[in-house]
Amino acid sequence: MPQARLSFAPCERRDLALLGASWLKALSHLPPGTFELACHPGFFERGFSETDRIHLQREEELHWLTGAAMLSAVREAGIELITYREIVEQPVSRAAAARTPALGGSA
Repeated sequence: MPQARLSFAPCERRDLALLGASWLKALSHLPPGTFELACHPGFFERGFSETDRIHLQREEELHWLTGAAMLSAVREAGIELITYREIVEQPVSRAAAARTPALGGSA
């Protein structure tokens, strides 16, 4: 399982103007290990999103997580993006390779 979770306080998640900068700063300061990336990216969907209190946050997170700045930050930090499946299938080798930060995503 991941050693820690990368997430933000509600006030940081709601400040959409600073959300991308928060992600970039967090990624550039990750210590070695395996981290779960806690986020809620998504598209606006009629009939659902109108009642979703974080639908704007979802769209902004999707924008940042799939954008060039995020990919560049991941590369510069030497982060290996992995899935939960990889954590479960190879827990021993992941622990041995803890020198490189890794972010877990959904399988």
